[in-house]
Amino acid sequence: MSYIDSLPVMSIADVADRDAQWIVIDDQVLDVTDFIAQHPGGCPVMHANIGRDASADYHHVSAHQRKSVARKISQLIVARLDPHTQAEDTGGWQRLLDYLCLVRNSFAVQRDDARDPILELVFSGQSYCHLLDDHLPSFIQQLTDIGAVAHTSLLAGRAPFTDNVRSVTEKVLAASDAATARAVLEHLRDSVAKLMHPLIHISADAIRAQAGHPSDSDSVQRAQEAMAHIGKWFEVEHEHWHHG
Repeated sequence: MSYIDSLPVMSIADVADRDAQWIVIDDQVLDVTDFIAQHPGGCPVMHANIGRDASADYHHVSAHQRKSVARKISQLIVARLDPHTQAEDTGGWQRLLDYLCLVRNSFAVQRDDARDPILELVFSGQSYCHLLDDHLPSFIQQLTDIGAVAHTSLLAGRAPFTDNVRSVTEKVLAASDAATARAVLEHLRDSVAKLMHPLIHISADAIRAQAGHPSDSDSVQRAQEAMAHIGKWFEVEHEHWHHG
């Protein structure tokens, strides 16, 4: 038995749902925790692919054909993907999970703790509004396609929610208040985590369940669970920013 064959077997859902800096390349799971800062192409490209299959992007870079790169890859492998878990995504969950990871990762790509907190709030605030205006409706649409009942009132309430976020951030920027900027940033990042992590977990669970051939009602129930989570998150955060 080869070394690769002796490694644990995982699904892409397991990789996405894990609280770790792992990516997938050619069905091999890599722990890049200590490599991100050393990556010759910079940290952002690594952060963008955490929990995702980066094979296509990896092979678009000619430098990755070098033997030294292959050796480095071999040192990072911690598991392998089970090809039997990569079934056709008939339920739409795999597409949603990859999208969720991409959005979650976009905040890590944008984040720069060495940046002035006021400037950091400008970038993070824009990303948060983008989440509300564009990504959230897409999450809801994909869950509706799976079978959940959409929250029409939630979609209608996005505009005032976004306006409140912009109002709060603009006041901080106008006052050039670094301490308040840090506090707003901390809440903003916590807010994103509270939305995204449960959605990723629910989606990963749905994909894992597909391996057991669940009924359509099981998939719809998980979609409804995700929709309910979005609704609760929206209610709490909208109230926070309204009084912010």
